[in-house]
Amino acid sequence: MQRLELFDIIKESLQQKRYIIVLDDVWQVDLCNDISCAFVDSNNGSRLIITTRMHEVARIANEEHIMKLQQLNEKDAWILFCKKAFRRENNKDCPKELEDYTGRILNKCQGSPLAIVAIGSLLSFKEKSETEWKKAYDNLQWEFENNPALDKVKNILNLSFNDLPYYLKNCFVYCSIFPEDYLIKRKKLIRLWVAEGFVEAKSSNRSMEEEAEDYLAELVDRSMLQVVNRNAFGRLQTFKMHDVVREVTQEISRKAKFSMILDGSQSGLDYQTRRLSIQTTDESLDLDKSLSLSQLRSLVMLSTCNSSSDSLSAILISFKMLRVLELEFQPISNLPNEISALFNLHYLGLRGTKVENLPNNIQKLQSLETLDLRCSNIVKLPRGVTQLKQLRHLFMFAREIEFGGSTVVGCVPTLKGARQWKNLQTLRQVKANKSLVQQLEDMKELRTLAVTEVEYAHCPQLCTSLTKLTKLHSLCLSARSEEQLNFEILNSPPPPLQKLTLSGRLFEGKMPKFICSCEELTYVQLMSSHLIEDPLPSLGQLHKLVELTLWEDSYDGQKLHFRTGWFLNLKVLYLETLRNLNNIVIEEGAMPNLLKLIMSSLGELRMIPPGIEFLTNLQSLELCALPEELVEKLRNDDDNEVLQRIGGTRNVVVDSISN
Repeated sequence: MQRLELFDIIKESLQQKRYIIVLDDVWQVDLCNDISCAFVDSNNGSRLIITTRMHEVARIANEEHIMKLQQLNEKDAWILFCKKAFRRENNKDCPKELEDYTGRILNKCQGSPLAIVAIGSLLSFKEKSETEWKKAYDNLQWEFENNPALDKVKNILNLSFNDLPYYLKNCFVYCSIFPEDYLIKRKKLIRLWVAEGFVEAKSSNRSMEEEAEDYLAELVDRSMLQVVNRNAFGRLQTFKMHDVVREVTQEISRKAKFSMILDGSQSGLDYQTRRLSIQTTDESLDLDKSLSLSQLRSLVMLSTCNSSSDSLSAILISFKMLRVLELEFQPISNLPNEISALFNLHYLGLRGTKVENLPNNIQKLQSLETLDLRCSNIVKLPRGVTQLKQLRHLFMFAREIEFGGSTVVGCVPTLKGARQWKNLQTLRQVKANKSLVQQLEDMKELRTLAVTEVEYAHCPQLCTSLTKLTKLHSLCLSARSEEQLNFEILNSPPPPLQKLTLSGRLFEGKMPKFICSCEELTYVQLMSSHLIEDPLPSLGQLHKLVELTLWEDSYDGQKLHFRTGWFLNLKVLYLETLRNLNNIVIEEGAMPNLLKLIMSSLGELRMIPPGIEFLTNLQSLELCALPEELVEKLRNDDDNEVLQRIGGTRNVVVDSISN
């Protein structure tokens, strides 16, 4: 909507209300004048807080109420520096012989936490010698003398960038194509890096995606990127660039013609740029003006703009060297046939578009590695998809789609020809049949496999194929209704298997024997397994297990007994919809590191598990859809006896079946 329209809506919604509003990182002086007509003051104690790095903005906003954040004092600056620079040392203290140069370096930082973290992280990779410290100080001095226009923080960030190994520089600069405060997803960025050709496989036993993950970990270790979220296993999920780091990186990118961002603030295009990131919703933006970008390697659209199938067709004719085409959530309904001329295309993202069909000549994209069709309107795959021999990742909904005149469930065609996908790493929600389970053994690069509609008759061949997938990390198998999953002949499962999901009735109601030998398992989910045998003795010995879910009739027994020494590294436990379960016992020494416990839809449970007080590290407890009498006992307990027993828990949610 237009600015004035937006202001009117804000003003109307705030009338007679008491509010606190924070505008973070304001740069424009004019904004302070504009907002005065939007945020009404009803003299009821409302407050507006503005954060900015520009004194002029603060002065105009409210000169009488400026709070200037102070820099770190000398003591705290020293502590922060040592925490970063000497984090790999046993005592994490600065050696005597380095104290002089450490003091000089900290003087250059002038108490800025960002600068201290950057230079400290840089030096953590250096030899702890006076020679290396002197070299770092001299380089810092050179940056200050040769870039006087930059402030000290940016000079230090420049030095941190220049110190990056050659293989990290392009990867790091690439992160600046995303908008400020954008949450970058690990898996997506890694696929983009690989598509751009930034990643080198150093070993035949490691994929480029695995190498790229190491790159990302090193950038985080150097404090060049900020971690926003990690999963229960400690793996990075999302991260972002600090806004100051992003400014410095964008300047480096512009000078090198690496990339250009269209966010509505540019006066024109740099026709030598090799990557274009569109971040504006300006309807006046005309993609046809980009026709002269013959050097373009990537076109990434992060905001919906005035794009159409016709304009897309026009620019694709010119972008012969394109490796990445990301059209996520763009309002296009057709993918032009001209896309087949992009012989160098490695990444095609159509997620959230209205595209209904892929071109029939899709097989011409012989370099294509990633094809993302999630949330699009595509329900039919052309046969040419199976001829994409370099395809590594194919993403689609797990739903019925039409393929080659027949209907199959899942994202991947299972007809003859899928054997050609020898580079495929991700194969999700494919429907099982006799042909598929045989072809799987040829897909030796598979890391992630999810197969649905598995029948009892498929299991022998499926087990044979699984033993040959020596790189498989994640396995999800779902049985057809009323069928059983039988793994009796699976004596040697894939050695690196880390994640396992089994959905459907298990043979004879017993835990598959192969699970006990999967020593690398960190995640297990069982659903509708109808186990008669207690699964805990088998699962409890998996010492790397971090997350366990027993869900939807996975266990038909009445009691679960967590014994001392079991589940030593378990952090997350879900117990949901176990209809017969009425007794849970936790011994002291079981699950000592559990952080999150969810018990939901346990209709027969009448008491909180004895021994729950032994879970001393528990941070979150959710008791949902439990019998009313149990919930009332918790709510009406005057002495809060049960809650005191789990007193270390910071988040407790209690709900009944009726609620």
